[in-house]
Amino acid sequence: MSQSATISTLNYIRTQTRLYGYIVILATGWFGNTFNIFMFATKLKDSVCSRYLLVGDISNNVCLLITILPFIIGLTYGKKGTESSLAWCKIDNYLIDVCYLISAWTLCLASVDRYLCSSRQTSRRKWSAMKVANWSIVVIIVLSMCLAIPDLPYCFYVYYLQSSRYRATVNKIFRMKKGQPIGDVITHQKNVGTVNTSAEAQRTI
Repeated sequence: MSQSATISTLNYIRTQTRLYGYIVILATGWFGNTFNIFMFATKLKDSVCSRYLLVGDISNNVCLLITILPFIIGLTYGKKGTESSLAWCKIDNYLIDVCYLISAWTLCLASVDRYLCSSRQTSRRKWSAMKVANWSIVVIIVLSMCLAIPDLPYCFYVYYLQSSRYRATVNKIFRMKKGQPIGDVITHQKNVGTVNTSAEAQRTI
């Protein structure tokens, strides 16, 4: 077996391993989170701690869909959407960070609620209430959305400003038409250099 065939086989094995690994992660994670959502929304809906965990599991399910699913689509069809769409890049990265933050905050608040409801002081136990939980969830969602805002200008810079400035610089240096592939520009410069070298050699002879 030649070296190129070996490399192709290894790349195929790597791609298939990642693909089916992502599918297993998506399936098991979605099933586990959905089961938790069902339990927290029905049998344990009167528990304050369950309210925090319910929001956290919903956030985890959304995070699975916008992180693992695009990777599966990318490995299957070659593109996952963020390479060609600036809007989807913004939304994807923004929602991922929002979901991560909400999930982390809900775990922290669930732990705080367990401490409050088991405290010996009555004043602290009063804070373990459904009204407090609902307001706390609203606050962490708004806070998470605000903290993830820097993702939006970052994607704008990476996928638009940087590429446009680079293209403008290349076009200015080589004085080529806008939008021409960089490979063609380099090939053109090499051909021009070869012709000039040949002409100088003929003049010397």
